[in-house]
Amino acid sequence: MKDLAAAKSRLELPAEAAPAKAALVLAMLADTIAAARRARRVDGVTVVTPDVIVARQARVCGASVLLEPRSQSLNDSLAWALSARADDSPAAVLLADLPCLQHWELDRALREAGSQPVVCSDRDGAGTVFLSFGSQHGPTTHFGADSFVRHVEAGFCPLRGAMPGLRHDVDTYSSLLAARMLGMGPATSRWFEARLPWCRHSHPIRSTGPVRLSS
Repeated sequence: MKDLAAAKSRLELPAEAAPAKAALVLAMLADTIAAARRARRVDGVTVVTPDVIVARQARVCGASVLLEPRSQSLNDSLAWALSARADDSPAAVLLADLPCLQHWELDRALREAGSQPVVCSDRDGAGTVFLSFGSQHGPTTHFGADSFVRHVEAGFCPLRGAMPGLRHDVDTYSSLLAARMLGMGPATSRWFEARLPWCRHSHPIRSTGPVRLSS
């Protein structure tokens, strides 16, 4: 995960909410970690970041942290993190901006992946939100423009099925509003209602359970 100063550069919030963008990033991280930790097929969650504030939030939410010595590209960050693993146990990559993620979606993705390398596209079909490396695939990633196609070309099998929460990453304000209609986790829901009270009664919010947040 990027440092907070550089995170979500394309997400332009209304003026009244803009100063709290960093808090939104941390809230989405908290909901993503909470859902991942509830998945039965997940043994542990590790957040890779150069940001000490992100690292502190991740630990509060129950994740382990690999603190990068410097900020670098997502592919370089993941290559560094995967090379630092203590063993060759199966690994997967999950984006940190999935506030609608349900734990059963992640369990389904991991079950369908099995020992095969698998990629899950975002809702638009161009980006990548999830990778499972399987037992025979090298830990190489191809994030960036058209990353889904690039991962498929590299040998990852496309993950089938709707799984709307897994596929719904938040990069723009419109995708944030769409996430609220889909049903966000509790941390992002609290951020949304506190900063955008005019939307408080427009759409119901589905809560996925409590999560601890740092003050």
